[in-house]
Amino acid sequence: MHQNMYTNFAKWAQSQRDILTITHLILHAPNKATSDSKAQNLLGKIFASLADEGIYRTISKALYKLILRIEKLLLSRNERHRDHLDIFNISEIVSEQLVITPIISKSGFVYRFSPEDIKRLQDLNLDLLIRCGNGILRGNILQTAKQGIISFHHADNRVNRGGPAGFWEVYFRQDTTGFTIQRLTEELDGGDVLMRGHFQTSYYYLLNQAVLFERSNYYLKSLVENYCGNRKTACFHTERALFKSAISIADGLSGEHLPSEIILSSR
Repeated sequence: MHQNMYTNFAKWAQSQRDILTITHLILHAPNKATSDSKAQNLLGKIFASLADEGIYRTISKALYKLILRIEKLLLSRNERHRDHLDIFNISEIVSEQLVITPIISKSGFVYRFSPEDIKRLQDLNLDLLIRCGNGILRGNILQTAKQGIISFHHADNRVNRGGPAGFWEVYFRQDTTGFTIQRLTEELDGGDVLMRGHFQTSYYYLLNQAVLFERSNYYLKSLVENYCGNRKTACFHTERALFKSAISIADGLSGEHLPSEIILSSR
């Protein structure tokens, strides 16, 4: 996977074995339609895009790819984030794997799973699932772990709901870029919000995305650590308290990592 934030999270979890263990990596079986589309040549993809989406969207996509090429060169000179787009093999960290097959909607966005795959997940008796991939998860998979599935939305979901992460805040020159950690429900982008925060927007898209992934990952660790450290009595609570500056959850962070606002759960 490209997002080394999850690789970083898995490595961190290995150092927390006294309170938590990542037991399995849940993989989606490859989609044949996706594999076939990747096999198309460039000219075929251009004509298919023109036929399906029209000239305006096709040109927009081409410009977006040009921006990416330029920004990749810029990011390669940034020592801290030059590996942001590198591919990492998380299976080298989490050895136990379970492959399930998504039943994908005609739109290509919604993922459901067969009763057999749901049963295989339930038999693992997991406390928590952390969503790392694509697709809108619907159906019984949302209840297969005791505390459900938690997921990043790398934006403030009250402001920006569409991807790519970190892009629109730069495009619209917004002062801050947000993140939301939520427990997934059947409602699109309407899950139970567990944590929300904002950081200062960086001056170009890929850098903004890299900084967003790195800094928000700290709060995922804190959320999971808090739950696992109090597992006998704790559960995840939806937001009820707003603090204008990060408090106890941000202890130990340097000033550059502090969000301008953080919403914490409270009992």
